[in-house]
Parts: sequence; C-alpha cells; structure tokens
Amino acid sequence: MSIIVKDSSNQRLSQSELDSWQDIPTAVVCDAMDRTNGMVSGIQSLVPGKTFAGQALTVHAPNGTNAPLHHAVGVALEADALVRAGHHRRGAGVALAVH
Repeated sequence: MSIIVKDSSNQRLSQSELDSWQDIPTAVVCDAMDRTNGMVSGIQSLVPGKTFAGQALTVHAPNGTNAPLHHAVGVALEADALVRAGHHRRGAGVALAVH
C-alpha cells in the first residue's frame, strides 16, 4: 500500500500565535470558522482537564491500515496535533499532541 504525502502550503503558526488560542473553547473556534474543521464532541482528553493548542496535521488512512499515521508521527514537529480523519466512520478519528 502506498502512502501519499501532500506538502501543505499552509504557513505554520508561531508558538506565540498557538499560545493565544490555548484558552479559546474549540466550539467557539469552529463557529468562527463557519463551523468547518471541527471534530466530534465525543473526543476528549486522555488526561482530565488537560488541553492543548497545536498545528494540525491531518492524516487520511483507509480502513485497516495505520501506516499513514505512523509516517505522520515521524514527520510531525513538537506540539503538532495529529488528527486521523474519520470520514464519518464511527470511532475512526483520533487526535494527539506530539511532544
């Protein structure tokens, strides 16, 4: 199975820009972006009360493989937020902060 890597032309945010988003609730951010790029409300922190703000790196992986996610872990930068796109499949989306 091949892995397709798309080099995003998105400009990376500085740490001070990311820090400014830290205390803004996710729902407010999603609403301000015309309700796009949001995640399902069932996604919660593994550490109660712990939040983070990071540059998103979205991974699209077909059912039955995690190879693209493993590749993304290898190219992610410190404090990136890895998001596995669920494509409306129940339980398929995950997010984690890379440290």
